[in-house]
Amino acid sequence: MGRIIFRAKKLTETSKAASWIADNGNLHLQADKANVMQKGNEGVHLKIGDPPKADTAVPEVAAIKISTPLDQGINNSGAAVNGMLFDHRYIFEVTAFKNGTPPASENLIKWAYAYTTPEGQVIKNWLQGAFGKKIMLHIAAHEACGTQLTISAFIKQPDKGASITTWVHNRFRWFPRNQLQTQISQTQQAPEKIDQNSTPLCGIAALGYLLVKDDAAGYANLLLNLHRKGEYLYKTFLVKPLDEQLYDMVPDTGKNPGYPHNAAGPMRMADWLLLASVKNSEVKAYEGKQGEEWDGITWPWDVLPLLKKLLNYQTINNQAHYIARITPFSRYTSKKQDLLDMQAAHAAGEKVLMLIDADMLSNKNTYTITTTSWHWIVFEGDATVDDAAETYTFSYYSWGQKNNKAVFRQSVFNSNFYGFISGK
Repeated sequence: MGRIIFRAKKLTETSKAASWIADNGNLHLQADKANVMQKGNEGVHLKIGDPPKADTAVPEVAAIKISTPLDQGINNSGAAVNGMLFDHRYIFEVTAFKNGTPPASENLIKWAYAYTTPEGQVIKNWLQGAFGKKIMLHIAAHEACGTQLTISAFIKQPDKGASITTWVHNRFRWFPRNQLQTQISQTQQAPEKIDQNSTPLCGIAALGYLLVKDDAAGYANLLLNLHRKGEYLYKTFLVKPLDEQLYDMVPDTGKNPGYPHNAAGPMRMADWLLLASVKNSEVKAYEGKQGEEWDGITWPWDVLPLLKKLLNYQTINNQAHYIARITPFSRYTSKKQDLLDMQAAHAAGEKVLMLIDADMLSNKNTYTITTTSWHWIVFEGDATVDDAAETYTFSYYSWGQKNNKAVFRQSVFNSNFYGFISGK
């Protein structure tokens, strides 16, 4: 390509249609028609007498994409959707620039993020240390889970560049939040709805029942935060599953036969989320699946620390001396005083958990030692003794319902009762 250099104080070129004059650094254009052009015939139309304008196009990002495949799950309304997972990494890259003009250096490309929490808090910031046409984003903020995350790439300001918005799954990504909220509300109104279903989590269910009775609002906060963020510090107890597999549980027996269920149907999602998460926070071996009998047993030494950490009880009385109570001789010994002691503790405002053999609830005597048939229930008072009829009466919570003033033969109670723990 050639060039023409004028080295004179004044140059003039005229024709019948147009003229131009270069005079002391100024350029004057005149034409009979208004089609004076900048950059030749393909350039920009200028008004007669206007000087050519410099190209002022500023490089800016026009489009970006996610290069990493997204993961399946459901959103808060229960609709199937692909999204990002907590603690996973995703590649974002610029695919186009405005006017087709890239920046002088790819390091001029910056990135930012923004999302709104369920409480309405808007969180946004530049991604520190993220420069260039391609970046890898690590989803490391628990607060981003269960939100629409917007990622922007830009050169000057985030609102001048390009952005893409993607769903970030709740930690328990297969649990529809709207249904979970409905079940939570139902349990707040009737704590006895907590049901262990086919799981061996009777001890955790008993603690959960007491938790809702003591702190219904705290129960809701625990479950909703646990569902979204995967962990929650309730009082002094961090509910955080030790086994990452729990986060991938599918609460649909049609798609996942391993989800706990019995003849009445699948376990309520709110109950599984609470009971399985609390248990797995203490015992990694328990995975919350159908048929896990041994790993899910709640021993007396499991209940005692949870009364302190989860329920925040300050005084605890442990009378669950099950070893002494499962001897053949003990089974024929009257437990009347135990019943009266539980009634006194309940009347004093203490919460009472009974350790029994499940045969008691079927009104059957028990003469065998089987730890997998041990069962925790919550004593709810109303105790009476009828020695003439050889019966005891009391109210209790177990398996998703409260049983008021249930009557038991004394022999059944004596052979199935292993002790109690009270506290407040």
